[in-house]
Amino acid sequence: MDILKKDYRNSEKELFDLICQRTGVAVEKISFQTDFEHDLNLSREELMDFIVNLEEKYNISFSEENLEKIQTVGELKEILLDRLDLIS
Repeated sequence: MDILKKDYRNSEKELFDLICQRTGVAVEKISFQTDFEHDLNLSREELMDFIVNLEEKYNISFSEENLEKIQTVGELKEILLDRLDLIS
């Protein structure tokens, strides 16, 4: 079981690490207010690809409605934790 599922306190670190791996941006430059497009230079397609990878990693799915809401790291974290809570 992944850290994100076991301990929500570690979820921030794990999510930030995954974003760093994907974007090459230093973890110190990422916050919950970080915008994927404007701050991390991810296109909408790149963001959707990243989210598909998260869906596969955690065996979850995001609704179209949720996908449209995601612009910041904080929005992604809230929806991700919500989806994980549904399957716990």
